[in-house]
Amino acid sequence: MLKKAVLNHRALSIIIAVVIVGVAGFLIVNIAHANDHSSKYSVNSEGLTYGSAADATSPETEPDLVLVQATNGKTGYAYSSDLRAASGEAANPEEAVQLMKDRSLRATNAFVSSIKDQTGIDISTSKSNVKNALDTIIQEDVPFSSLTSTEQTTLKKALPSNIANDVVASAWEKACEANQSSVPVYDKDGKTVIGEFIVG
Repeated sequence: MLKKAVLNHRALSIIIAVVIVGVAGFLIVNIAHANDHSSKYSVNSEGLTYGSAADATSPETEPDLVLVQATNGKTGYAYSSDLRAASGEAANPEEAVQLMKDRSLRATNAFVSSIKDQTGIDISTSKSNVKNALDTIIQEDVPFSSLTSTEQTTLKKALPSNIANDVVASAWEKACEANQSSVPVYDKDGKTVIGEFIVG
């Protein structure tokens, strides 16, 4: 009888252990699945995830192909790696500072070149003043008309007074364009190019 009770107790212990291991395994699988952000995206025939970056909680959880609207109006997908490369994401603070300097230099050179192309006036001697003015106001690529009057005045003060407002506005657009780059837009297959997306 004692032997039978010990066997029942062992059997019961084994059953309880199996249930506990099973529940723990179930929980681990479900927690891992909950942390697998790719499950919220569709998967194409190449095994690439595609969907909106708005569903991502961080750049690491973005789909392989991010939903974008191409310049031709078509909706498609750009590789998230292409978008990150085109936007100049920095790997560390030193690289971020260098990217900002490079961006500023491209914008300044484009602005100065545009003024010279439009007017024949070489403002390269005022380049540091122009660079400082651009650095204080170039945050996002917006039309010149969207700048505040203070921002427009800051830029105009860095220039000779005989340069017309429309020339400054055009040069501003060129400065903004200098930091733009395009990436291909694909169908959800990640192969068929359907347009381009401008970054910057």
